[in-house]
Amino acid sequence: MKAAKITAKLRDAVPVCLYAEGNEQGRYRNIELPDEIKALEIQDFGFNIDAAGWISFRLYFEPGILPEELPEPKPPVTRDQKRAAKTAQAEAVVDTADLAAAITEAIAAAGGTNITVTPAPGQDYTIATPQGAVIAEIHHEDLSAAPAAEEAEEPAIIRFDVPGKKRGALARAIADFTGCEAEYLNPPSYAYQIGTLGLERDGSLIGELPPGLLDALAEQGFTPAA
Repeated sequence: MKAAKITAKLRDAVPVCLYAEGNEQGRYRNIELPDEIKALEIQDFGFNIDAAGWISFRLYFEPGILPEELPEPKPPVTRDQKRAAKTAQAEAVVDTADLAAAITEAIAAAGGTNITVTPAPGQDYTIATPQGAVIAEIHHEDLSAAPAAEEAEEPAIIRFDVPGKKRGALARAIADFTGCEAEYLNPPSYAYQIGTLGLERDGSLIGELPPGLLDALAEQGFTPAA
């Protein structure tokens, strides 16, 4: 089983620890797990709860599977980037009528056979010879009557300008407000995990922000970067 198949079921902020030969080789938050790691075959997997009650997810690999130098964490995808990708995908959709005409022209040019294109109910098309032999069918899925899929909410990303030790102070302030412990995740991410919130190396706070958090942080001098 590839790592991606099991980690796809986890919440974005769950720490994913990579193990080989009984030792932790590195860890990422699930949202930043690199594609190179997701493509690797795992030996086993399981949850772990430490003495403080923190939950992490472990992936176990055979010796030699993990790269000697782990890749950089995958940067989070913002809501705007996701929206732009969906727009580009929608613009790339080919109309079934145009596709049917193109296929008809290509078949006729290749075989010199007269081809007819007959629209079928629901904007489907059937390509057939004059004798009625069906060469191809093009089906169009009518999405107008289907309920719109609810778009999953992307985690909020708020960036703070907190170099050096100031980032640790911000993590403690968030922990005090939320009542969760600020767990330092060590390399390669150098992030803090505070409940379901993640404080990245560059000062980005990722996750669903509890009401009043930003106001409380502003009172202590922590304001989002311009």
